[in-house]
Amino acid sequence: MSITLPPELHTAAQERADEAGFASIDEYVAFLVEQALANPVPSPTPNDERELESLLMEGIESGPAVEMTQKDWDDIRNEIRARRERRKSR
Repeated sequence: MSITLPPELHTAAQERADEAGFASIDEYVAFLVEQALANPVPSPTPNDERELESLLMEGIESGPAVEMTQKDWDDIRNEIRARRERRKSR
């Protein structure tokens, strides 16, 4: 099987593989797949599905769609990074 990653993901995967001591990205990805298979994501419960449907409807009813700008996406990424850093420092 062949998987092509965008350059930024390829770079990040290479860095993670190196940090974790894997000989290659292939070994790192194989490890991640093995971990995912050993720890499957639980199926959503009916409550999860109802909550998701409720959130989707809230979004649909919130008004007309607004196109996201590059600044919007950058702001979201920065907020996620800040939250991650706050969690690390706990």
